[in-house]
Amino acid sequence: MKLWIKTYVGDKITNSIVLSKKGVSRDVFDEMLKEAVDAFDLSTPVVLSQHFHHFANYNSVKFLPRDFVEPVDFDKLVVENVKED
Repeated sequence: MKLWIKTYVGDKITNSIVLSKKGVSRDVFDEMLKEAVDAFDLSTPVVLSQHFHHFANYNSVKFLPRDFVEPVDFDKLVVENVKED
């Protein structure tokens, strides 16, 4: 699985990272998300089953500031599944 994880303020990307790991599962998704937010120096968002369900069905999921326990300085964090060659 290859993910492009980015934060936005308005329509501007403020942080961006592309991560790749073998396997496609909820555990791999959670691990990669944690790795990205650590790189951005953020807390990990609360990932509900609806978040992963949306990601699995639409190859994308959006986390809003309300999904984080600590305050954040962006409008949304977007995780997109990138097609691998």
